[in-house]
Amino acid sequence: MNKLKDFRLLLLFIIITTAFTGLYAQFAGGSGTSEDPYQVATAEHLNNIRNYLDSHFIQIADIDLDVAPFNQDGGWVPIGFYSTVVDTPNIVFTGSYNGDDNIIQNLMINGTVLTGAAGLFGYADHAIFRNIQVSNCNVSGAYMAAGLLGYGTNDSLYNCHASGIVSNEIVSSDDGATGGLIAKCDLTSINNCSSNCVISSNRFNTGGLAGYANHSTMYDCYSSGSLVGGGHTGGLVGQCHYLDVIDCFSTADITATLSNTGGLMGWGARSNIDRCYVTGNVNGNTDVGGLCGHLDLCYVTNCFARGAVSGTIRVGGLVGRQCIITYITNSYATGIVTGTGTENIGGMVGETSTPYLTTNCYWDMQTSGQTTSASGEGRTTLQMTYPYNPDTYVEWDFENIWANDIDGTLNDGYPIFGYMIPVANEDDVIPAVPSVTMSNYPNPFRYNTSINFNLPKSGQVSLSIYNSKGQLVRTLTESNCSKGEHLLTWDGKTDTNQQCANGIYLYRLQGTGFSLTRKLLLSK
Repeated sequence: MNKLKDFRLLLLFIIITTAFTGLYAQFAGGSGTSEDPYQVATAEHLNNIRNYLDSHFIQIADIDLDVAPFNQDGGWVPIGFYSTVVDTPNIVFTGSYNGDDNIIQNLMINGTVLTGAAGLFGYADHAIFRNIQVSNCNVSGAYMAAGLLGYGTNDSLYNCHASGIVSNEIVSSDDGATGGLIAKCDLTSINNCSSNCVISSNRFNTGGLAGYANHSTMYDCYSSGSLVGGGHTGGLVGQCHYLDVIDCFSTADITATLSNTGGLMGWGARSNIDRCYVTGNVNGNTDVGGLCGHLDLCYVTNCFARGAVSGTIRVGGLVGRQCIITYITNSYATGIVTGTGTENIGGMVGETSTPYLTTNCYWDMQTSGQTTSASGEGRTTLQMTYPYNPDTYVEWDFENIWANDIDGTLNDGYPIFGYMIPVANEDDVIPAVPSVTMSNYPNPFRYNTSINFNLPKSGQVSLSIYNSKGQLVRTLTESNCSKGEHLLTWDGKTDTNQQCANGIYLYRLQGTGFSLTRKLLLSK
C-alpha cells in the first residue's frame, strides 16, 4: 500500500515537473503575473506570447526577427487576430508587454493575403504596451497595417516607438487604416510615443503615428519620415473622432491623392488640438492644411504650421476647411500656400463657415504668398517675428505656453513653445531646473486608474479630479509630499462615493510655483 502511495506521489511530481519545465522553456523566467512577468529574450519567446494572451511580459534583451521562420514567406504572424470575415472569431491580446527599452528589429510581415490587422501585435483589448522599440520593420497589409499594433481598443501605450516601412494596399474597405505605430484604435491612450516610418497607402486613413483614432488621447507624441496616402492623411493621425492631441508635433512630409490632408491631422471631428506644431510639407488634393485638412466641431488652440502647403481647392496654411463650429485660437501659419484651383486658397484657412470663431490668429502674408484668408489676420514677417508688433499675438500666454525666439536660431524669430527650448547641458554654469511631471494609466480606464507624479522637491501639493464643466469631483490628496515619485489611484467615484458617469475628466496637480492639468477618459 505504501509502495502504491509512493508511486502516485512520484508520478504527480513528474507530471508537475514536466509541466513547469515545458512552461519555463517557453520564456527565460517569470510566472506571467503583473508582479512577476514572463521574461522574453529571444524571437521564440516573443512568438510564444500568443499562447498566453492574458499574461504579462517583460523583454530582457534585444531581439532580431530576421531569423527563420519569421523572415520567410509571410513573415511574422501578428499576436492576436482581428477578423473581417463573418463568423470568424477574433483572437485578442489582453495582457501587458514591457519592452524595457530593448529593441525588436527586422519585423517583416507580408500581409497582402492577411484578412485581419498587420503589426507585431494584431489585435489587443484592455492591454498595456510600454517602453517598446520596433526598429527597421517592413510591414505590409491589406486591411490594417502598423509597426506595433494593428487594431487596439481600450489600450494604453507609453514610450513606444517604431521605425521602418509600412504599406497597405487596401482594395475593398474604406475603414481600413495605416499607421507608423498603430493602425486603428478606439478608447486608447497614447503617451510619449513616436514613429519614424516611410508609410504608403492607396486608400483612406493614413497617419504617421495612427491611421484612425476614436475616443482616444495622444500626449507628447511625434512623427517623422514621410507619408503617401489617399484620403484622410495626416502627419500624426489620418482620421479621428473625439481625440485629444496635446503637446504633439510632426516633421513628416506628406503627399496624398484624395481629399482631407493635413500636416498633423487629415480629417477630424469633435476633437481637441492644443500646443501642437508641424514643420513638414503637405501636398494634397482638396481640403489641405498645414496643420489639419478638414475639421468639424473641433478646437484648435496654441498651434502653428510652418511647412509649404499645396493642393487644388480649399487650401490653407493652417487649416484647409474650417467647418461646423470649429474654434481656432492663438495659432499661426507661415508656410507658402499654393492652389491649382481658383477657389478658397488662404494664407491661414482655405474655407470656413464660421470666420468669427477664429480668434487672435495670424498668417505671414509675405512667406505664404497669400494676402487673403477665410479667417485669421494677415501680418508681415517683421510684425510676426521678435520683437513682435503690438497688435500681433494679442492675449497670448508667453509666461506658461509660448516663448520668444529672441535671436531667431530656433524658429526664425516666430514664437515657439516653452518645451521647445533646449535644456542646459553639463557645461552650462546654471543647471537645468527639474520639472514636475505627471501621467496616468490606464487611460481610458474602466474601474481604476493610477496617477503618477514626480516632484523635484518636497512641498505642499493637492491632486484633484474635475469634470468637463470644471466642477470639483474628488480630492485625492492635500498634503505635504516628499521629493520623488508618488502614485495615487482614482476609482471613478466622487468624494461622496458616488459613481461618476462615463466621459472626459481633468486631474490637476497644484503646488508652490506649478499647476499641471491632464485629461483622462472614464469608459465602463
